[in-house]
Amino acid sequence: MSNALKELIQALLPHVQTQAELDEAFLAESADLPDLEHRMHELEMHGHEGALAGGLPNHWSPD
Repeated sequence: MSNALKELIQALLPHVQTQAELDEAFLAESADLPDLEHRMHELEMHGHEGALAGGLPNHWSPD
């Protein structure tokens, strides 16, 4: 597909957020750590693994 055609299609179609993007935005709205943990649990309970699929960053430590 030519670049011009691809750009035209992208300009005409609105961006549709993926479930992972929606989940990440939901988590980003958390007010504090307990709220974040609650939201993560909610996503897990509803089978939403998009934002959680990668797990925690390697540098994260609970200590």
